[in-house]
Order: sequence, then structure tokens, then C-alpha cells
Amino acid sequence: MRRLLATHRWRLGLICLVQILATSLGLLPAYLLGRVVDGLVDGSLTQLGLQVALILAALVGNATVGYLAARAAFVLGERIFAGLREDYVRALLDQPHQDIEGVASGEILSRSTSDMDAVHDVVRIGLPETVVGILSTTLTIVAAFLINPVLALASLVGLPWIFLATRRYVRQAPAAAARELSAVAHTTTEISETVRAADIVTTLNLRDRRRRVMTASARAAREAQLEPVRLDSWWFPAVQVGYHLPLLAVLVLGSILVANGGASIGEVAALALYMQLILTPLDDLIYWFGEVQSAQVALARILGVRPRPSRRLTREQAADGSVEVAGVAFAYPGKGRVLDDVSFRVPAGQHIAIVGASGAGKTTLAMLMAGLLDPEEGVVRIGGIPTEAHGEGLPRSIAMVSQEDHVFDCTLRENLALAAPAANDAEILEALEGVGAAGWVGELDEGLATELGADGHALTPEQTRQVALARVLLLAPRVLVLDEVTAALSAEAGEALRGALASGRGSRTVVQIAHDLATAQHADRVLVMAEGAVVQDGSHAELLRGSGPYVSLWAARAEDRALTTELQGP
Repeated sequence: MRRLLATHRWRLGLICLVQILATSLGLLPAYLLGRVVDGLVDGSLTQLGLQVALILAALVGNATVGYLAARAAFVLGERIFAGLREDYVRALLDQPHQDIEGVASGEILSRSTSDMDAVHDVVRIGLPETVVGILSTTLTIVAAFLINPVLALASLVGLPWIFLATRRYVRQAPAAAARELSAVAHTTTEISETVRAADIVTTLNLRDRRRRVMTASARAAREAQLEPVRLDSWWFPAVQVGYHLPLLAVLVLGSILVANGGASIGEVAALALYMQLILTPLDDLIYWFGEVQSAQVALARILGVRPRPSRRLTREQAADGSVEVAGVAFAYPGKGRVLDDVSFRVPAGQHIAIVGASGAGKTTLAMLMAGLLDPEEGVVRIGGIPTEAHGEGLPRSIAMVSQEDHVFDCTLRENLALAAPAANDAEILEALEGVGAAGWVGELDEGLATELGADGHALTPEQTRQVALARVLLLAPRVLVLDEVTAALSAEAGEALRGALASGRGSRTVVQIAHDLATAQHADRVLVMAEGAVVQDGSHAELLRGSGPYVSLWAARAEDRALTTELQGP
């Protein structure tokens, strides 16, 4: 928060100065009224009209300047909250892939929604009102001491009461708020997982079981949410007694001092009005102090998602599109090693295919090369520079199309322009043609302006894959990693993709993970993986002339094709 405030320190300083002016103007009427009272008592009052005019001018000035200060403070709160939200999203996107995969979906959702809501009002409204409250209270008490130091001591009588009640409160409130947010996150997880698996829940008749789980979770969350309410229910009345006591104390002590000549009636009147004036800012301070107890827990959960320092790899920094995998080993949490001592080098511009049986480690290797995972041992280099899973510049030099495609709720043009915002329609259509999608795109009534997503035009799995591939062609990375991308494509679309990849040979390095060995036929080089290691390396023709796993895989493919032909019949 210090960093966020430091970013706006000049604006914050200006707001404080304006608020000091507004508070000073607000203190003038009570002071002038006290002088009027004293003048009436001792008969020395002159120019009553001028005094009244000054009081009215001070009230108008206080309202005007106070409005400007409040507005500026509110804008500052909005800016700080916007910065906080952007920092969170940026840090979340900067996390290593395996860390995100290991977190419950409800945890990310709750930090993005309910935790943000808990911080929202505190930063947007609470921060400005806290600044106003602190300055108003401080200046009012200082003014009281300037008028009559002895009588002003009565303004401090409520502090011990407030301190003791608040000390007890802050010992319990943060832990209660943490339990509340954790319970809400758990409920969010249960609900989101049930919705995501709706088909399975219905198919296996798990509706009653899931309903019981969600109901129990919701009850636990309700109980957790009631705990902070119970704490507030005794703390708020206790502290309100503490900040109403000064008014009573000023009147009692003031009557004694007036009788003994230690204060004038006007001074007592002025300080009594001051004690009345600080009730609102004090009330705001106490309220937002209570809100901060839950907000600080939410803030810790949000700011706890920190961007990791990285050596950022950009297109300009990478010397070329070569890929080097040196002594790489990797294991998922709680499982054995998926890769062990994998080493090979791909020269810039070469097209390689990585094949092997399921579970051989091909996808994991692809994610390591794409920078989505960090190796436990060894290093992956692009253009001679080590990659980092959290380097925000990494996607500019290397991109990956995985087995999971996504279409955003926007137009087809916008979906593709995400990769190349400056691309024109001709370039977008060329990319679509390169993946065999020009036919169905041309049949759309609105063409590239067609809305996609849940409420728009529904794409088939093949069309979704083509959109993902067209995106990456528009991105034009130096290294392109494709993980089983031809599995969802028709023969025609697959052939179009091979043509697009071939046209970019020499300028783009392609690493293609494939079960379909037809892909290997068109590659410059084939790597065969088994049990987390590269066991063969050579061209398609070279590997077929020898013996080993690749020959066995090719023979199995021939048998599958023959069986398929036989089952289809003449």
C-alpha cells in the first residue's frame, strides 16, 4: 500500500492540503460564535453583522472546499483500487503454470471477486474518508488546545476507553475475517466445481450428494460470516461511548472553570461545538477501522499473489529461433519424474516432430519448451537465452497451441487480433486460409464481424482449433510449439496447416507433438520419446531404415489403418 500511495504522493499531498483548508474553515464558525457569546456576556460585542457574515462565509467556504477535497480523495481512491486490481491480474497471469494448476478454482475466483469486494469500498471510499477523518480530528483537537489548553484536556477523556475496546477487538477480528474469507472461497470452489461438472453430476445421479456438500459448505460460510458481525456488535457501541464522553466532559469541566474564572462561556461553547463537530469524522474513522480488519486479510490474499522476478525474454533479445534442452528433468508434485535428463538441440528454422506412446512425457516437454513449466534440473534456452516460466516477454519469442482451445466472447476478428492488434482483414483472412478455415468463414453472414462465445455463433471443435492456430500464425513467433493440434482437424485442414508451416520454413522453428505419425513424415527431424527420455533422433527415413521404437510405432500405425479400412468395408 505504501508503494501504491507513493505512486500518487503528489496528489495525496495536495488532497491533504485542501482538506486542511476545508477543516480550518469548518472550525472558524464555532470559534467566531464563541467570541460572539463572550461579547454578549461582557457587553463588548461590536459589528455583529460582520461576525455573522464571517460565520456564513466560513460555512460556505468549508462546504465548497470540503466538496473539492472529498471529490479529489474519491478519485484518488478509485485510482489506487484500479492499480491494485491491475497488479493482481498481472501477478496472477505471471504465475508458473504448475502453481495455477495446483490451486482450487474457487480460491482464484474468490480472490478475484469477494476478496476484491472486501477491499473495494475500503480503498475507494474508506481511504478518502480516513484521510479526512484523521485531519479533521487532529486539527479540531489542536484548535481546542489553542483556545483553552486546560479545558481541551477534556477532549481526550474518551481515548483510554476507545483504546481498551479496540485493543480487544483487533486481537480477534483479523482471524475471524480470515476464517470468513476462507469459508467463502471453499463454498465458491464447491459451487464452481459442481457447475463445471454438471454433465457428470447428472449422468451419475450425484445431484443430491452435491447439493448436500454445497449446503454444508454454505452453512459453514454463514457461521464464519456471523463471527465478525458478533464482534462488531459489541465493539461499535463501546467505542461510541468513548467518543461521546468528551462532549460531556467539556460541559462539566467547563462549568467548573467558568465558575473559577479559568474559562469563558464562549470558550466552553466553542469547544462543545468542536466536540460535536468531530463526532462524524470519528464515527467514520471507527467504522473504516472495523472494515479494515477484514479488508487487510483480503488485501493480504490479493497482494500475496506477487509477480516473480524474472529474466524476461523478448523477440529483440533472442539471438535466433534455436531451441536447446540441456539435462532437463521434471516431476509433478506427488508423482515420480515425468522427464529425466532430456537433452537435444533444434537449430533455428528446423521443423521437428516429437512422437511416442501416451505417457512418454511429450506434452510436459512441450510445456517446458514453451515456458509454461520450470524444469527441476537442467535448462531450456531459446536463442541461447534461458527461458523462465514467468517471463512476460516470453510469448513474443515462443508460442504454444495446446490441446485445450479457447474462444473469447467477442467477434471472430477480435479473437484473432488478440495476437496481432495491428493486423488488417486481409492478413487475418490469410491466416485463416493457412489453417483451412477460409471456407466456413466465408459462409458466415457477418464474416469476421460474427460474434463468438456463449451468446454468439457456436464453433465446432475443429473450427475452434483452427481459430487457435490462425491466432498463432498471426503472432508469428520465432518458435512455435504445437501439441496434438491435428487431432481435431480434418484431413483437408491438416494438409492446409502443413502447407502454412512449410511456407514459413527457415524463418520459424516448429516443434510438433504428434500421435499421428503422418506428421513425422513431413518433419525435418523426428524425436522418439519413451518413459520420459528421448530414445531415438533422426529423420523419418533414417529411423525407418533402422530398428527400434519408431519402426514399431509405424508398424502399429499401418495395422490400425488396415483394420480401419477392413471395418469400413468396400
